[in-house]
Amino acid sequence: MRLLFFVFALTVFSAANAQDAYKCVILDYVQIQDDGTFGEPVLPPEIGADFVVDRGTGRMSGALNNHNWPPSQVLDMGSSEQAYKAITVTESHVAVTFLYVEEFAESRQKPFFFVGGLSGQTISSGLCEDY
Repeated sequence: MRLLFFVFALTVFSAANAQDAYKCVILDYVQIQDDGTFGEPVLPPEIGADFVVDRGTGRMSGALNNHNWPPSQVLDMGSSEQAYKAITVTESHVAVTFLYVEEFAESRQKPFFFVGGLSGQTISSGLCEDY
């Protein structure tokens, strides 16, 4: 009986400590210009604005969000050797977003970049933390 309780407690403790979301803050952004260089976006996200990512689904809420898009596909949950990667694709006018979080970074804050928007031309970057 003690063994069963120990296994149950360990399972609950592990599940409670598992991080299932990132909270990210935007620190920079660029948009491809007509001359092929990066410059300021026409509709830039706010520097310092934040958003939350559900790691299991790739759903984003806040300054960057994909709630009006089809469900995201998480390509890689990330690890000590791999980055977290999620992609969302619309079918009506074929737009794509891509989120990349350096889960393997040794610091508490993990660098990210997000390529997205209806035109797919904007790249945002910043830092994410477990949430």
